[in-house]
Amino acid sequence: MDMLGRLLIKVTVTLAIASVAAVPVRAEFRAGPLTFSAFGTLGGVWSSNNQADYTIGIQPSGPGRSYDFDLGMDSRLGGQLDLGLSESTTLTAQAVVDRNARNQFVPRLTLGHVRQQFLDYFTVRAGRMQNPMFLAAEYRLANFSNPWVRTPNVVYDLYPLVYYDGADLSFRYGTPLGQLTLRSGYGWFDFEVPVQGRHRYFLGKGQSRNLYFLSTQLEQGPWRVKAGWIQGQIDYHDPLMDQGMGYLGMFDGAAARRLLLRDKSGSLVSLGAAYDGADWLVMGEWVYAFSNGGLTNRHGGYLTVGYHWERFMPQLTIGYVSSLAPDTRSANPIAQGILDEMYRGSNQDQSLLALGLNYYVNDSVAVRGQVDLIQPHRNSNGPYTMNQTSKYRIDRPDLECLVSVSVDFVY
Repeated sequence: MDMLGRLLIKVTVTLAIASVAAVPVRAEFRAGPLTFSAFGTLGGVWSSNNQADYTIGIQPSGPGRSYDFDLGMDSRLGGQLDLGLSESTTLTAQAVVDRNARNQFVPRLTLGHVRQQFLDYFTVRAGRMQNPMFLAAEYRLANFSNPWVRTPNVVYDLYPLVYYDGADLSFRYGTPLGQLTLRSGYGWFDFEVPVQGRHRYFLGKGQSRNLYFLSTQLEQGPWRVKAGWIQGQIDYHDPLMDQGMGYLGMFDGAAARRLLLRDKSGSLVSLGAAYDGADWLVMGEWVYAFSNGGLTNRHGGYLTVGYHWERFMPQLTIGYVSSLAPDTRSANPIAQGILDEMYRGSNQDQSLLALGLNYYVNDSVAVRGQVDLIQPHRNSNGPYTMNQTSKYRIDRPDLECLVSVSVDFVY
């Protein structure tokens, strides 16, 4: 872990201890039109799989082969500034330090937009904003408001990028069924993702342009229902893909052109519902991600059930990821062999059972523990796509255990 990463851990520990000691805790600081708030997570993770790393999002390493006990996967520190320029205009900036695709702890701007309230029910924003597709979209990085140690990878890793640049508009108004919010926007973003090579990982680089999205959310008391659709043009390449597609193109040029992600359209549909009452928490989401290029289309979902018992909340989560049958085939046996190997290497199908226990120290600090039982499907990597040894059995992967502890806070 680099120097900035060690500093992040120290700062996060200090703020977490200070938050626990300060009762009651102030969740934000105000000075005239300026508001500052901070959030963070200190987490540690152990994996029973020592032949590969358990990874999330765009991180290239994790617990397993690289770390016996990883303090960097879930740990992050963030701060947000809101400046009221007028009664109807607000400027927001948020920065987060966490592990990126280059395995470094480097600050990144996760929010940076101006918000204009034209009417009580009509708002326009422009700049950098967070992906609006999921139930936990607004709290994906500030994990205190979520019921898990981390958002379930079976849904959230199907779209691991958390923000985009562009503009959106939202309408919010009351209906007989509850408060309805409609949001639509246009944007773009650049991204990097790690790709495992034979002896080291490479960085794949991509762009998403002409990104359109539409989401709707209905809230009534403890109930919340959300649906979303997003579509964009994707252009992506990495050294291994370029080499593999070049080799495939020698035997079947049409198959290579179809799989190559050069200005291809991709879409994602999401559905979610949550009930958070005085006693019970029940929430679930389902997503379907597909494109007219690339290797496979996937869908995944989870269901979480929790029970509020004083300051404790035990919870259980079940989930899955499944890929559709490949729609690119080749009459050339050599090309089909290459395709089969590509599909096999990209398969991340899995089943998940997670048991967690949350303890809310006060209104700003939560201590969590969670045990995940993960079963990659046959001929699937599951979440173990990085830093595999030659002994890892993708043909018959074992049931693996992931143990996580964390402290989440807002300040």
